[in-house]
Amino acid sequence: MGWGSANYTISSIDFIAEHQAANTESAFDIAASTGSKVSYNRSFVSGQKCTICLPFGLSEAEVSSIGKMYILSSIIDGKATFNETPATKAYEPYLFIPSSDGKLLENIAETKDIYSPYSTEWSSSGGFIFVGTLQAKSNVKEGNDGYEIYGFNAADGKFVHVTGNNVNIDAFRAYIKVPTTVTSAIGGAPRSIIINIDGTTGINDLKAAKSSSERYDATGKRVGENYKGVTISNGKKILQN
Repeated sequence: MGWGSANYTISSIDFIAEHQAANTESAFDIAASTGSKVSYNRSFVSGQKCTICLPFGLSEAEVSSIGKMYILSSIIDGKATFNETPATKAYEPYLFIPSSDGKLLENIAETKDIYSPYSTEWSSSGGFIFVGTLQAKSNVKEGNDGYEIYGFNAADGKFVHVTGNNVNIDAFRAYIKVPTTVTSAIGGAPRSIIINIDGTTGINDLKAAKSSSERYDATGKRVGENYKGVTISNGKKILQN
């Protein structure tokens, strides 16, 4: 799917080495440290959306010097809404739009305190989860029973549905987990999730949803004609009074 190569590295005097980040056979631990000189040797393309999840945060000044960061707010009707955030936190996944080409985080002036890893899963309304990776995964679906997986495809600029068991993802990226109860409610998993940044929506690609007269509530539970409130039918929200 072209989610990136394994040639990118994160390095520090007392941080991690590439062989650790790319190790898919066993989990690695990021050692806690104080005042670490960190550097992320990943090449970015100006204006090209990508995902990122780092073991350290970036200040407002650092973010503004390299582009814009966005957090996942919600997913409604196949649209993932991302809202801009001025700074980032450690182990939290983001959508990133670089302002220029190159290795933008290779020379970070400010030293960072590194904490031991904790959860990189961040939930949004509706049960959707944005998940950051700390090492490369050869099968992004593994361990995600009960969810449909959507990985970001930089070439298309959207999150696409993962259907096979041999789809990999690099370290320090992110993907979206969608509960199967939600995809079942709209008749099947859409081929992609479009990106809605601060109210600006991209191209819709929900052709995989099947036609159905059945209606479901926000949790994916099937409801009858007399149900009052917001329901989902054929991937669309309907208010029943």
